[in-house]
Amino acid sequence: MRWKSSWLGCGLGLSLLTMISLPVMAAPGSPNQQLTRAELASDLMSALKLTPASNGPWFRDVSAQNPAAAAIETVSGDGLMQGVSTFRFDPGQPATRLDLARALVAGLGLQDTANSMTQPPPVSDVSNIPRADYGIVDIAPQLNLVPAETNGAFDPGGGGDQCFVEPCRPGRTGRHSV
Repeated sequence: MRWKSSWLGCGLGLSLLTMISLPVMAAPGSPNQQLTRAELASDLMSALKLTPASNGPWFRDVSAQNPAAAAIETVSGDGLMQGVSTFRFDPGQPATRLDLARALVAGLGLQDTANSMTQPPPVSDVSNIPRADYGIVDIAPQLNLVPAETNGAFDPGGGGDQCFVEPCRPGRTGRHSV
């Protein structure tokens, strides 16, 4: 697929990883509004310079009028993101640390390696990790794509003030940016 070869060659490179964060919960429309799954799809498509493609699955909850429809179809067709079920993407739901870890591991071409890893990852909240994602949660912190929290937990839901890819800094403001 095109994105696999362009990932490392894109101008943003791995610096993208330090720029996507999950801001604190705030009122809708505020500068600290939480990143949604649709926004993550759009950001991934933009940052990885993906060409819009219509090879992804059709999701009943993503209308053609949705501004992120092309991004959602492209990143899901390229295997960077997946629906929450066969016909549902939940574009308005908050993106999670696990969503980002899945996308980055797939984007780096490590999905097969992750799928072959069946041992529980060395995180303190392993009971919160779906068994199918053990390899992703093992690889992402090792490569510092999505580091574990300071308490040794991965926090797959990653809500609230948790950062996706870097330690949260006091006073950090603004939305995700790529």
